[in-house]
Amino acid sequence: MLSASAGFFSKYRAIIQVTLGAALLAVTLVRLGTVFHRDIFTDYLAYADTTQSIMAGSNPYALENMRYRAWGEAPIVYPGYVFFFQSIAGNAQKFLPWYLLLSIIASFAALAWLLKKTGFKGEPSPLRNSRGFFIYSVIIFAFFNASPVLKTLRLGQSTAIIAFCLVAMLLGRRQIARYFFFGTAAVMKYSLLTVWAPLLFFKKYYRLCLFGFLFFILAGLYPVFFYPNIVGLIKAYLQELASQISGTGFNTYSVSGFDMLHLDFIKSSLVATSLKVT
Repeated sequence: MLSASAGFFSKYRAIIQVTLGAALLAVTLVRLGTVFHRDIFTDYLAYADTTQSIMAGSNPYALENMRYRAWGEAPIVYPGYVFFFQSIAGNAQKFLPWYLLLSIIASFAALAWLLKKTGFKGEPSPLRNSRGFFIYSVIIFAFFNASPVLKTLRLGQSTAIIAFCLVAMLLGRRQIARYFFFGTAAVMKYSLLTVWAPLLFFKKYYRLCLFGFLFFILAGLYPVFFYPNIVGLIKAYLQELASQISGTGFNTYSVSGFDMLHLDFIKSSLVATSLKVT
């Protein structure tokens, strides 16, 4: 019986692998499709709302100046987001599907780049070999159906874009592009600087640290074109940040500060991997 089953599998192995791989990809596409029909996207609306308020010359940390959602407390979005969201802030709902699509593409690109660099070079091409197709299908299924990935997409977070920027910063070849990607990641999640900047500085990537930090500063000052009192804007941001961290809401350290600082990622395995890649 076992030998017969083994013989059947051996004979139709390619068909079975392609069928299972296609099924996994189909399920993944369906799961990703559901993201477009969920009315959450809290973080995306926070980015857009903060941007439209700044471009209107209003304090984005005063709730009366927000229009996309009835916020319980002001979103503490870094003013540098204006640099990236200025084109879509006026009609956030219209551009939402494109933002989600960009996030999915960025996630896939980061995953594919990492697989190519760190261990799957020797696997058969997924377009020429059924085994390779099945292996890559399993990886894509596991990645895009993981709770953190689905959560970041449903909330409209910039995490996928940040992840791609970090991968491009680590694995890219063009120095100017690496500076830009590191700076972009810093603007969108400046708490990353607490981990990556010291690590890169230790590895003697001085120019990368310097230009990435300069881009972070310049992006933070970019709103001056719409909000002349840039000092007042930064001061309002810092006051709101300090108020919420010391308060009782979602953005307190006890609730989300651990995640904001990425302390759960400071592990010997990550440090070892990062040092090897860089």
